[in-house]
Amino acid sequence: MVLLSFMRRRADIQRLRVRSSEGRSGGRRSAFTLIELLAVIGVIAILAGLLLPALSKGKVQALNVACLNHLDQLQVCWHLYAVDNEDLLPPNNFVYYRCPADKSTAMTPEGEKLPQPRTRSYNMSQSVNGAPVVIDYIPAFAKFTAIDGPQPPALFVFIDVHEDGIWDSLFGIPPPGWNFRDTNGVAVAPTWWDLPADRHNQGCNLSFADGHVEHWKWAAPKIFEKIGQPIANEKDMKDFLRVRAGVRPSPSPALIVITP
Repeated sequence: MVLLSFMRRRADIQRLRVRSSEGRSGGRRSAFTLIELLAVIGVIAILAGLLLPALSKGKVQALNVACLNHLDQLQVCWHLYAVDNEDLLPPNNFVYYRCPADKSTAMTPEGEKLPQPRTRSYNMSQSVNGAPVVIDYIPAFAKFTAIDGPQPPALFVFIDVHEDGIWDSLFGIPPPGWNFRDTNGVAVAPTWWDLPADRHNQGCNLSFADGHVEHWKWAAPKIFEKIGQPIANEKDMKDFLRVRAGVRPSPSPALIVITP
């Protein structure tokens, strides 16, 4: 009996040694080695690097679509106002929607930034019933059926405005037909009275009098300097002329003298 018990214990010890040996040799393991763990982390990092730009681009596009939807709603309301008010266009003095991509905050008259977000990101064009109230020499339409140049598909109504330069509800730009000279008669380049936004991947969104909305990609980035800032370069001039083509031209050529 003693011999049998001794032999069983010896067999148990041998089985334990075999299991221990198998674990060290890699036959039966459940844990990762350091190299395997680093390899997995590396693969995850590569996948994240590939996916994050796509996800970021998708978020930018989603904000752009939301902005276009806001402008589409504004344009419907604008048109319905004319339908309900004997063809008269709405007055250009209201507070409008905020662009979902506009992260700017309100500011005091002294220039102090406040934590509250701005309430408005869009302006209405000077060509649609706003300018005659305050600036009677800027050409504008008062009735919807009077819009004839540019035609409704080309006349923009609402535009996404640069967050650092928006200070009223009117988007102004020198109309076609105006020529600028200094006091010596030398030609002077026109200026941005108001600067459009470029928060949508160096572009902004606009609505038009026929009811459609568009996204415009700018040739040059829009960096705000001051109200009435000069055209920055040839690409900026291309953008300026594109926007100016969407407002009512002057009925007759006008010479504007710029004094220092």
